[in-house]
Amino acid sequence: MKRTLTGSDAFIKMLSIPLPEKTKTYTPIAHMHIVNRVRSEIRNAGFSIEAESFKCSQDGMVALGSMMINYKADPNLVLAANFVNSYNKQFAFRFSLGGVDKTTGSYMILDDNTYGSYKRVHKGAADLLAEGKIQEIINGAGAYWKELLDSADLLLTYSVGLKSAYSYAAELFFKDDAILNTMQLNTIKTLFKAYADKTVFINLYDFHNIIGQALQDSHPSEWLDHQTKLHSYLMEKARPCELEDAVESILEEETAELSEAKDDTYRLPTQEEWEEATSTNIIDELP
Repeated sequence: MKRTLTGSDAFIKMLSIPLPEKTKTYTPIAHMHIVNRVRSEIRNAGFSIEAESFKCSQDGMVALGSMMINYKADPNLVLAANFVNSYNKQFAFRFSLGGVDKTTGSYMILDDNTYGSYKRVHKGAADLLAEGKIQEIINGAGAYWKELLDSADLLLTYSVGLKSAYSYAAELFFKDDAILNTMQLNTIKTLFKAYADKTVFINLYDFHNIIGQALQDSHPSEWLDHQTKLHSYLMEKARPCELEDAVESILEEETAELSEAKDDTYRLPTQEEWEEATSTNIIDELP
């Protein structure tokens, strides 16, 4: 039996599940209410929805949805609004912006709660607070979009050998908070083969897309966490390289400045100056 449902099957299933009753310790949020709210806020912000993607657990209790937004143009990414909701009292409601790669369909979601992300347990006024945060995050998408593009540019800048890339994938599988399973490793192995046949290097953006495609098979309850952990992991790999480049650039500038200073201080005399200084034909100017 499949662990999850996708597409129209998922959408129909998640809408057919009865909403649990509200109690003193539990406040349910209807799957369809979230879908309608996200759609409404995207349109109220002046944008349109290019496409939608849905996924849910086999029983429909955990739902995942993504709306691709016709936002600002970029050659690689499309802005997306994503949510995870549950009726089983085990998972908090989550809403986050993110980017979708136009070629592979993989996601890039920042691991940052400063903007573009919200998490709330199903208690108290969770339903009302969720509505307000969805509106706030979508209306403030500009800062998130800039940070997302900066991250993508950084990952595009740096390449690693395929052996290092294989090591990164293995770490994402073996580490304590692993985000990959054995089935996903088979997907990654197939995708890596396209690079192994052509080159021995891969930039970190393409590596992100390879892992991101494998993460499409993650369970809806884990999907958003795994996406943010992937981004955080690769930024940790890229930022030391960025720092090394910055230090190297500063050192080059300082070396150039020192060279210019030395040129000004220790300039060699011209031939004319040298002849004048060593001439023995001295004129007595005294009266």
